[in-house]
Amino acid sequence: MERRRVFDTWGLALLLACAGVAGAPRPARADDQTAARQAIQAAMQRYAELGRTGPVAATVAMFTADGELLEPGMPPIQGRPAIQSFLAPLAAKFTVESEVMTTDALDIYGSAAYQWGTYQQTAGPIGQPGDTYAGRYVAEWRHEPGGQWRLRRLMMQPVQAPRKN
Repeated sequence: MERRRVFDTWGLALLLACAGVAGAPRPARADDQTAARQAIQAAMQRYAELGRTGPVAATVAMFTADGELLEPGMPPIQGRPAIQSFLAPLAAKFTVESEVMTTDALDIYGSAAYQWGTYQQTAGPIGQPGDTYAGRYVAEWRHEPGGQWRLRRLMMQPVQAPRKN
């Protein structure tokens, strides 16, 4: 009886361990983490720079084909064509004077990464002084077969009303 209990205990432990390994994402190895971390940080800085300088098509290309842009009070903007349709009219009417995106946390699991941070942007109608916007963001990244990290999902969440400059 005691032998059966030991077997059942070890069998259950092995089953739970296998289920946990199979079901949970695995962190990348340390050397892969460093390269991925640098690439993702650079990609987010490029995204911020493109918000300021354009073109919109380059910003849209930073998303996966099925990427999503999540903005407050709106349904998800899904896919590159929809993101293009959302951003192009904004870029035609508004200018971004500055944009800073700072990473607070970055977790990498193989070909997926999750980045949390803050942003501050000064923007306004073309030819007029801009207002300053600040908030938080969460980005889900995917490492594509060609080696590039692309945004799978980006959520922007303002945390304060625009500050007049």
